Amino acid sequence: MLKDIKKHPSFHNFEIPTIRKQHLNNDLDGCTVQQEKENEQIISKHISLLTKIYSNTKVDFFHLSEGFDNVCYNVLTPIVKHYGGRLFQYLCSKNSIIDKNSFQGNLAYNLLDTLFNLSYKTLWEEYKNFVLSLPEEHNEITENAVNELFVSTFDSNKFFSKYPVFAEIICNTSEVLTNKYNLIYEFLTQDISIIHSHFNLKIDITKSIGIEQITIGGDSHNENNFVVIIEFAENQKIVLKNRTAKPETVLGKSIEFFSDKNIKLKSPRILEIDGHYWTNLSE
Repeated sequence: MLKDIKKHPSFHNFEIPTIRKQHLNNDLDGCTVQQEKENEQIISKHISLLTKIYSNTKVDFFHLSEGFDNVCYNVLTPIVKHYGGRLFQYLCSKNSIIDKNSFQGNLAYNLLDTLFNLSYKTLWEEYKNFVLSLPEEHNEITENAVNELFVSTFDSNKFFSKYPVFAEIICNTSEVLTNKYNLIYEFLTQDISIIHSHFNLKIDITKSIGIEQITIGGDSHNENNFVVIIEFAENQKIVLKNRTAKPETVLGKSIEFFSDKNIKLKSPRILEIDGHYWTNLSE
């Protein structure tokens, strides 16, 4: 019940640092007038994009039930659908044996998880203010009904205008992650035959190859700097690093040297191709 939500200790005691407009003003301190104008134009562009995304996406209450996590998932779903659709368009432009649906599904999962972690505290404050603003005649409605009401009346333009820096972070994060997936798909498509033979993967390269899971590390703000663990069927994992393998090659030679001295060391297998490389996952 709504009255129970309001009485819960965590509802009032959950302290949250939110991304507010004054953060934008602080960021602009010391900037030239031209820089301020450019920054404001960029943020305005992001707010417009997010507003358009929400206006074009129908709210379908994705697994919406009790629990604030589900509220976050529903509010963020339009963004995930937008960037997932963009990725799928790119995938369809490629002639590849890498399964498009499983690859897009991995982006959706990772993007939703990333945006959830970025958004939770800010959305919580909005949700709390929304609950407190409901009139007393709503006190007997269920938590599920409260959640549906919040999601269905969510005003994206008002929300992202209130938190403009947050809007910029959301857009930049989604853009960088989507571009990383584009590049990963490109590398997989062009290298899969060589990877298959070099690492003795138990996959049939004459058929569509599904991706079980993609885990991305590295610099979250730089789409060209990343480390990826790609999992195929039967728990087969391989690592992609978007840089030269020179440090690992030097390490491999050192391991070979000590191995000759009867010291048991295992060197990872490395396959370098055009500035990026693949390696087996170290146990």
